[in-house]
Amino acid sequence: MVKRLNYTGRIEISLDDTEIKLDSEKDQVFVTAKLDTSTYGFPTEAKIRLHMWHAGVTVEDVDLGTVGEPKPAVKHYLEDFSSKGSTHLAVFVVDPGGNKLLGLLGKTRLALNEDNKDDENQEGILGTRAVDLGHRIWKLAWEDDSVPVIHINNKLNNPYEVVQSPNFVTIVYPEIFRMIVLKQVELEAVSNSANPEWKKYFDDFAVSRDPSFTLEALVEIYNPQNLAELEEKVDEMCAEFSFKHDLLNLYNEENSDENE
Repeated sequence: MVKRLNYTGRIEISLDDTEIKLDSEKDQVFVTAKLDTSTYGFPTEAKIRLHMWHAGVTVEDVDLGTVGEPKPAVKHYLEDFSSKGSTHLAVFVVDPGGNKLLGLLGKTRLALNEDNKDDENQEGILGTRAVDLGHRIWKLAWEDDSVPVIHINNKLNNPYEVVQSPNFVTIVYPEIFRMIVLKQVELEAVSNSANPEWKKYFDDFAVSRDPSFTLEALVEIYNPQNLAELEEKVDEMCAEFSFKHDLLNLYNEENSDENE
């Protein structure tokens, strides 16, 4: 049974009581973070968690210890995060049983430098465009055949915020990931023209998950007359993608019943 947080009675944590910064080295991103909870009256056993997500396809939780024994993060490596684009964060202080949210620092934008001010202009590996889609919410489009871009309806309230919201990420991103994998495999198999950034992403993904997830391995099972084997493998990749980024728990936390 999945635990769901009770949000009732939570205390809002001030940004002034946090020290969080991002650094990058050769396009690798690191976070340094510590939180002062001494004035909030939380139990010493309460757990502190830093939840971070990037404009592309990445989510990561960082353990900051407990209120009584804090564990600051010092240049913690954020796997698959990009130095391009903005990163958002939230801080959770949870009771020792993990059921009740005691304190919350809500969604906060964090950038590597002052130049990263416009989310829509900072794309990383997966870009976003707010365009007229009629009554559709989103679709996946392609630039120069191999570059995927999320088109989000420009009539939505805060369309770029929608793309980065936990509900959109958890429900839509696995399908976007599936579409990107199939497209890149076809491009590589037919014309050796897959996007280099996505090829690297698949290779890195394979290192941490399964060697059969490399683009080269996927091309070997590509058969345009019978895509069943490839589609089965891509389903496995989507499952691993969802597990890696803990999408089920992210969705449940975002949609917890405060009265539960």
